[in-house]
Amino acid sequence: MNRRAILLFCALAVSVPASPALGGGPDKAPTVEDLHRADELYREGSALLDAGKLPEARAKYAEAWELKQSYDIATNLGAVELALGDKAAAATHLRWGMRNFPVNGNPDTRKVLEQRYAEAKAASGTVILNVSVAGSDVTVDGKSVGQAPLPDEVYVEPGTRKFGATAKGYEAASEVREIAVGGTVEVALTLVASGAGGAGAGPGGDASDGGVARYVPAIALGATAIAAGAIGLGLRAAASGRADDAAARGAFLQSSTGSQSPCDLSANASECDALDADLSAHDDLTRASVALFVVGGASLVGGAVALGVAASTGGGTAVIVPAFGPRTAGLTVVGSF
Repeated sequence: MNRRAILLFCALAVSVPASPALGGGPDKAPTVEDLHRADELYREGSALLDAGKLPEARAKYAEAWELKQSYDIATNLGAVELALGDKAAAATHLRWGMRNFPVNGNPDTRKVLEQRYAEAKAASGTVILNVSVAGSDVTVDGKSVGQAPLPDEVYVEPGTRKFGATAKGYEAASEVREIAVGGTVEVALTLVASGAGGAGAGPGGDASDGGVARYVPAIALGATAIAAGAIGLGLRAAASGRADDAAARGAFLQSSTGSQSPCDLSANASECDALDADLSAHDDLTRASVALFVVGGASLVGGAVALGVAASTGGGTAVIVPAFGPRTAGLTVVGSF
C-alpha cells in the first residue's frame, strides 16, 4: 500500500465519540483526562502519518487506542498496521471500525474501510477459540487476547502459532497449530482442575478427603451456572444494542430517502448491507445468549446432583465441563455414583 492510499483513507475518516463494542480496547471506562490525552495522541499520530513516519504514527495511534475506543482511532490504526504488514492486527482494528461505523457516515469512507478489512483478513489466519472455563486468560504466542469466552474469532499471522489458556485452580491448557493464509480453524482448550484429586478435586483438593473436597464439583458447577448466566445477560444486552443500531440505521435510510423501502434503491446498497450486518449480529448474539442460558441451567442442575451425591454416604462425583467459544457453547458430563 503506498503512502497516498493511506493518506486518502485517513482523510476520509471521521472522528466520532467512543462507543462500546465487543472485542479489543481498554478494560475500563476512560477518564476525562484519558479522552483528552487520546485526542492529543491521535493528532500527533496523524501528523506523523502526514510526514510519512508510519512506525511512529502507529505507536501514537496504539497509545491512543489504549486510552479510548473510537472509530477514527481504530480505522487509522488499522490502516497503518496494514501498510506496515501487520495484517492480523489490522484486521482486528478495521473490523472494530466497521462495526462502529456511524449510521450517517460517508459511504465512500465505509467502502474504503471494507476494502482494507477484506485485504487484511485475507492475508491473515482466522482462529475460533473454544475454552472450557469462563474467565480464563487466553493467549496467542504468549500474548493476551482477552478472557474466555472471546466474543469474536481471533486473527493471527499465518504459520505455527501457540494458543493457551490459564485460570486459577486449573492446569494450563495449550495447543500448537499451523495456520494457513486466509484459513479458518477451531481450537479447543480444555482446562483440568489442579490438585491431587484431579478434575473432581479442584484447587487444593485431596482425593482422600471425605469432607470439603467432595463438595468442590457442586461449588464449581454453581459458579459455572452464575458465570454462564452473567455472560448470557451481557450477550443479550449486546444483541439489544445491535437491534437499536439496526432500527436507527433503518430510520435514517427512510428519512433520508423519503421511501418506506429504501433498500429497493440501488443507491443505498452500502447502507443496506450495514443494516443486514446489524440484524445478523443481533441474531448471532441472541443465539449465543440462549446457548449460555442453557449451559447455566444445565450447570445448576448438575450442581444440585453433585451436591446430593456429596452429601450421600456413598460419596461420588458429578462434573460438567462447559466449552465456550464465539460460535459454540456445550457441555460434557462425567460422573460416578
